[in-house]
Amino acid sequence: MDFDGNEVPVRATSANDPTANGWYLDLLSGPPGVPPPKGFKGEMAVSDPVLRNGRIIFTTIIPNNDPCTFGGTSWLMELDAISGGRLSYTPFDLTDDKVFDEKDYVTLKDENGKDVLGEDGKPLRVPTSGRRSAVGMIGKPGILAGDKAEYKYVSGTSGNLQVIRENPGPGDTGRQSWRQMR
Repeated sequence: MDFDGNEVPVRATSANDPTANGWYLDLLSGPPGVPPPKGFKGEMAVSDPVLRNGRIIFTTIIPNNDPCTFGGTSWLMELDAISGGRLSYTPFDLTDDKVFDEKDYVTLKDENGKDVLGEDGKPLRVPTSGRRSAVGMIGKPGILAGDKAEYKYVSGTSGNLQVIRENPGPGDTGRQSWRQMR
C-alpha cells in the first residue's frame, strides 16, 4: 500500500473479542500443488514472541517456494495480547512522518476489492497489524525505547538491517515496574 509516497506491504487483522478458549491466527498456507498466490506458502512463526505493553509482537517467515533457492520473506506482527485482534491504535509509522495517526491506517477491502463501509457509510479505515520485512526472512526483533517512539531492529537473510519506528502505545510512559531491594 502507498502511505504518502512510502510503499509498504501491510496486513490488517480482525478486531477479535476475547473468548474463553483463547485465540489463534491462520497463517498463509493455501492447498498444496496450487501455484501462488493461492498455493502453499508455508508461513510459520518460529521465533519467540515478545509481550510488551499489552501487545504480542512476533515475526513469521515464508520460505521461497523453490526448494533449490534460499531465503524468503517475513512479517512483523503486533496484535492485542488478550484478544489476538488488531490494536485500537496504529503500531506502525507507515508514512514515516514521526506521527502515529490515521494517515497510517488502511481502508478495508472485501474479497472483490471493494471498500468495506463502516456504520457511517464511509470506507472503514483501521490500524494495520503487520508489515512485511524489507530485508528477507527475519527473527525476533531487538526493541529500543526512544522519545515518543520505540524502534524494532531486525536483521534479515538479505544481510541487511531494517529499523522500524513504532508507536509504543498508550500507557507506555513513566515507570512500568519496580523491584524493592532489601
